[in-house]
Amino acid sequence: MFSKESQIGKRTKKTKSKKVKKSSGQKELFIEIWNEREHISELSGKHLGDEMNAWFFAHILSKGSNPHLKLNKDNIMLLTQEEHWQVDQNTHLAKEDPLYKPFFEKAERLKFKH
Repeated sequence: MFSKESQIGKRTKKTKSKKVKKSSGQKELFIEIWNEREHISELSGKHLGDEMNAWFFAHILSKGSNPHLKLNKDNIMLLTQEEHWQVDQNTHLAKEDPLYKPFFEKAERLKFKH
């Protein structure tokens, strides 16, 4: 046995257990959609480029209010970063802009369907 005096000043090494984060399936779904659809905004027709970015995938009905639609391809539209921001953060103005009409019409159809 070690005396208390011999252990003073010694630190024990704490190891953190690394938690493996379970995939939500969203990244895999985005890859699938990216491979199936043209890389253009479904609203403006603007080219999105060749490199996938999470910003391009807009949930039409929110994941928070509609978790059952989170991984539903029908609930996702490809948009530019600006368009995605507008429908998420500036919804009241986007609803008045004719450019965003197809987005909100699809939202109504999805609400009715689900």
